[in-house]
Amino acid sequence: MEWSLACEWGLLKIQVNMLSPASPIPKERYEKDPAGLRVIEQQNPMGRISTLEEYRGVVVFMLSDGSSFMTGSDLIINGGESRVEMPLTWKVIELGSWISHQIISYLQC
Repeated sequence: MEWSLACEWGLLKIQVNMLSPASPIPKERYEKDPAGLRVIEQQNPMGRISTLEEYRGVVVFMLSDGSSFMTGSDLIINGGESRVEMPLTWKVIELGSWISHQIISYLQC
């Protein structure tokens, strides 16, 4: 998507880039299920999930003049997670957990 928009909006001097983070689920969510957290951490080559602070520098760069000639890019910041093929069952379980969390968060508002 970012590539297509970059092509359309480039002549308007609008940059379109994307940040693809890993582990979008906060670590705090797994305090009640440490075994679940360990399973997810073991799937990442770095052996852990990311923290929000680890994306701060990337976002600052994307908003700075240093990225003035960058468009149509996807910055993948995931500790190598995208290079490891997870079993389909884990992908489904993780997606289901994330969706459940979103629904619960919405209902608590």
